[in-house]
Amino acid sequence: MTLKEALFELIEENVLIDFDEKNDQNETIEIIETNHQDNDYKTQKSKKQKLHSVKIVGIEKIIIAFKPDDKNYHFLGGLIKDKVKHIKKACDGIIFCKIKGQNYVLLVELKSDYKDGLQDKYKAGRLFITFLNEILKSYYNIKENFMVINILFDTNPQKGKPMFLPVPNQRNEEVEIYVQQGFQKSEGNESRIRDILNAINKEQSENNDITYIN
Repeated sequence: MTLKEALFELIEENVLIDFDEKNDQNETIEIIETNHQDNDYKTQKSKKQKLHSVKIVGIEKIIIAFKPDDKNYHFLGGLIKDKVKHIKKACDGIIFCKIKGQNYVLLVELKSDYKDGLQDKYKAGRLFITFLNEILKSYYNIKENFMVINILFDTNPQKGKPMFLPVPNQRNEEVEIYVQQGFQKSEGNESRIRDILNAINKEQSENNDITYIN
């Protein structure tokens, strides 16, 4: 059984995210802010200020993508008590993919304003990926290495290109490092995977420690 077959056997089909599957190593997937509901916004003006979706383009091969925080399939279900709900936080999308022959898992979050809970979402997502990877090893005899990248898309364009946050002097082993890219529009946004890889290369060329994303 292949990695793709095993993951599709494991992940609930109702939380899967559709993607544009091609054979030209240029696949596209759109991540939508999961908790977005039109009635959350009282005016059209405030609605336009929210970040609703971002397309990630230029991925070599998408293996599987899913929504870990779907309202009908709560992350970790009822196993963990609600009073420790920070452990049950989840990002908007998890993408297993290949980029330049390397296996990646992208933990993607969309935020319009406050970054509350961001660290918890990335930590919980990473732990879930670790658990899933152990299932693949133990039950499917699939032993793959993945590089996990935390990605934040928000409404703060800053320099216009992806950049790693927090800045180096604010990092430690307890802090989840993530790639941030901001957009001014609510929809019709595109992020090129090559720009995210360039951000990784830039950090490494400056000898900044990003080992926590491995």
